[in-house]
Amino acid sequence: MADGLWNRVIDAVVKGVVTAVTGGGIAQVFGVFGVWFGRLLISAYAQTLSLVFVDDRFITRDLYAEWSRNVFVSSFAENLGIRAGILLLVLLGAVFHVLYKRKVAAATSAPSSNRLLVRYYVRFYFAITVALFLAGVVALNVIHSSLLLVAVFILLVIPQGTYVILYSRDLVRGTLKEQFCFVSMLLFFALSLLLLPHGYGKWAFDLALRPVTAIAGESEIGNVFVFDEKDSVLCRVTPADQKFSLLLFKKPFSAAERQVPLRLWVANYSAPSRADTSGVLKDFRTNLTDLVHSGGHQ
Repeated sequence: MADGLWNRVIDAVVKGVVTAVTGGGIAQVFGVFGVWFGRLLISAYAQTLSLVFVDDRFITRDLYAEWSRNVFVSSFAENLGIRAGILLLVLLGAVFHVLYKRKVAAATSAPSSNRLLVRYYVRFYFAITVALFLAGVVALNVIHSSLLLVAVFILLVIPQGTYVILYSRDLVRGTLKEQFCFVSMLLFFALSLLLLPHGYGKWAFDLALRPVTAIAGESEIGNVFVFDEKDSVLCRVTPADQKFSLLLFKKPFSAAERQVPLRLWVANYSAPSRADTSGVLKDFRTNLTDLVHSGGHQ
């Protein structure tokens, strides 16, 4: 009796921890509770473009959360259409595969009642599961398309989260195959949460900023943009040591209506050319030579 109660307590604790970790990770992705996902996103973006944020205290938690949500909102709003149906079907197939795990034990004990293909599917269920989601994680690491990144991420984290929540008991009571599969799925889930912001920040994310046309009390407005419209935060972009320094500050301003993608601006930036002084120096040297030869008399 005591052993049974203790086992149930252990199962409940493991399930609670796994559910909290999984749910918390997904909430972070969508910017619900924290800014971790947004920080990873902007960090990968800054490293790719060689950006250095000066005084990043002006980047608020709300802004990090907004960047996180926009990864999904913009991707689906602009690109999906009929492809949403295809994504949904594939997602349902992946979830069905995860739910079928409950029938694996029964199907294994009565193999003669199953067709050949089903018998092989049941026999290699755990190997298939690990291989499928490993391939998805690898794909998430090499894809450059914003839509495909988000689509593959959803196809990974929803089935993975479902698996680790439903079968958390496998961690302490499962067979070796079940334990290996569970740990693999938990690892893949964590990797997916890390790889999406890194890949999206590196290849797809961009800041569309409005150029500033006037700043209160300042005459120099070159390379100044509106960084955060809600909090009136501006940024001055300055090349420094093969990087671009983004100085964030607050001042009253007026700005243009058009938006400039920072990724495109950095790619097309050319430093102001230095003035050609060779002609002036040449004339100076010529005049100095003539003056010396004439003994200082004109």
